[in-house]
Order: sequence, then structure tokens, then C-alpha cells
Amino acid sequence: MDARLTAIASLVLVLSTSVTGFWFTPRGPQIYSCLTYTEKNLRVDCEFPATDQIPGPYCEFKQDGKIIGTTYPNTPSYLIPTLEVRRRSNVSLVSPTICRLTWAPMADERSYTYTCRVYQGSSWKENSMAFHQSK
Repeated sequence: MDARLTAIASLVLVLSTSVTGFWFTPRGPQIYSCLTYTEKNLRVDCEFPATDQIPGPYCEFKQDGKIIGTTYPNTPSYLIPTLEVRRRSNVSLVSPTICRLTWAPMADERSYTYTCRVYQGSSWKENSMAFHQSK
């Protein structure tokens, strides 16, 4: 009887490890958002796993598909945001594994989709989230 219980326990452990590894492994950077207390600016932190791949890491943020800020030095000039957008946004690496967007939203109450893209080595990984600023 003990051998059967040990075999069942081993099988459960293997299955739970397999399921955990398959279902809960993040496919891209993890995104966390908040509003700053005083200014009511949107702050989005994009956390990604550390690697030793070169070049990188670099990151960029998009709002509804348009780049609003980047740390990537080879961004083509036609993709660089307008001066107004650059004044309202700040994208920076605040640690080796966190890219941060600070965005001064306009007065509209529209929701936007924010996408964080992280470049490490020779590939981009991305994740998106919708955010609606409430007053």
C-alpha cells in the first residue's frame, strides 16, 4: 500500500510541476500600473527576466499601437514620437529588469491600451494592458 501511495504522490508532483511550468510561465514582460498620488500621472512598470544576452535590454512603450517612448537607440526617425508626446512621456530603465513609463495623460477619460516591448539579444518580447484613468 505504501508503494502505491508513493507512486501516486510522485505522479501528482510531476503533473503539478508540469502544469505549473506550462500554464504559469510568463510569455512576456509583466506589467503593473498605478496613478501617481499628487500629479495623477500614469506609471507603468514593465518587469522582465534578466538575461546575459547582448545587446539590451532596451524597452519601448506604445499607446494604442503608437510609440510614446523608447530607450532603444536605433529607433527609426519616422517612428520617433512628436514633441508633444515626448514632453508628456518618460521611458527609462529603473533597474536591470524594470522598464518604467511615466505618462501625463490628457483630460480625456478614454481608455488606452499600453504595450511594453523589451528587446534582449536578437528578439522583442511584449505584453499589453488596457488602462482607464478614473478621477
